[in-house]
Amino acid sequence: MTGSKTNSMTLEEMRAARARGESKTERARLRREQAAGIEPAPDEDSPDATPAMRELIRN
Repeated sequence: MTGSKTNSMTLEEMRAARARGESKTERARLRREQAAGIEPAPDEDSPDATPAMRELIRN
């Protein structure tokens, strides 16, 4: 089956990790870093992106 992923965690383990704040979602990490004022690391897929460009995209 194309596009399927296997998971090595049980449902209970995933729920416990999420409750501890250990979510593996990229979006959650980015929101936490933005709230903490952490500047994103340079994007290797878009090395020419400047802070001004990122600010424009963010708004």
